[in-house]
Amino acid sequence: MAGAGCQSDVHTSNPRLRKIDELLATQFPKGTPRERVTSFLNSRGFEQQYSADPHAVVGVVHHVDTETLQPATARVTFQFDAQDKLITYEMQEAQDNPARP
Repeated sequence: MAGAGCQSDVHTSNPRLRKIDELLATQFPKGTPRERVTSFLNSRGFEQQYSADPHAVVGVVHHVDTETLQPATARVTFQFDAQDKLITYEMQEAQDNPARP
């Protein structure tokens, strides 16, 4: 599975998560401070989950595709270096049931 060329910025092959990936790639280029990522998750009400890795932040991101009106939810693991700067993130599909207070 070669992911060369213009696909190098794609963090998922799941078409349902494409819009979330585009949003996160725009918001969080490589080198983004950890604090900015956690502030984004908190400000949007996205759940943060426990990670045993001290260099990772795990968030559950919900998004409704404005073209298809289909909801999508991704469990995103953001990986940081020793200076708390973003290295990359990985995504996997999660259940589409945003928590309501």
